[in-house]
Amino acid sequence: MAYELEWLDNTQTALHLTFIGNWGWRDVENCRPPIRNMVADISREVSLVVDFNTDFWIPGGIELNLPRFNQYRNPKIKELIIVVANPFLRNVMVIYSKKPGGFGYPIRMVASLSAARQMVDEANVQ
Repeated sequence: MAYELEWLDNTQTALHLTFIGNWGWRDVENCRPPIRNMVADISREVSLVVDFNTDFWIPGGIELNLPRFNQYRNPKIKELIIVVANPFLRNVMVIYSKKPGGFGYPIRMVASLSAARQMVDEANVQ
């Protein structure tokens, strides 16, 4: 398993999905059921923080496989907050998000997990 999934905060308003090491597209598919299970008993919408910031690894076939992220669609997920410092991956994600259908959610991109935490904290205050 080349990903970790945990709540980002104690109030369970954001899930934190981190891809680790030489993750692959199968990992993108395999983390869907655990995400679904974690939000099943939550009565409100949550943010999904997808963290690619562990290193600069990108599996091959990104242009064909990026649509797999659309498979996260879940009525309890209100947005994707993507943590990515890799300039190439960041640009690809920006371009993909502007395509019709894109990620299927509003997305925000940040360069660090601390910036993602700040977004979640600010949203919880409102």
